[in-house]
Amino acid sequence: MRQYLLLIAYLPCTCRFTKSIVELSPDESDQVLDYLFRHITENHDLQVRYNWKKNDLAIWDNRCTFHTATNDYDAHRQGNRVVSVGEKPYFDANSKSRRSALGVSVP
Repeated sequence: MRQYLLLIAYLPCTCRFTKSIVELSPDESDQVLDYLFRHITENHDLQVRYNWKKNDLAIWDNRCTFHTATNDYDAHRQGNRVVSVGEKPYFDANSKSRRSALGVSVP
């Protein structure tokens, strides 16, 4: 999981603001970002749709969460944001990949 967090910290992807990956050629950057954005927005196994009720509370980790509001509500809503100081991501070259740790073979 640490490798994934490093990617998110290094490449904070949002469809609205991310235009390119500096270290890649324009074509490579477009392909990688297109893949990531499609993976995020089209993979329903990764999505949560929540119907808010009075006094509800939601907590998520922005290091590995892509979130957006859907403007399909009429009532007034109030949101309070709380931010904590998190750990610095790091890369352990000796760590196992998620596939390897789970014993999943590469397709």
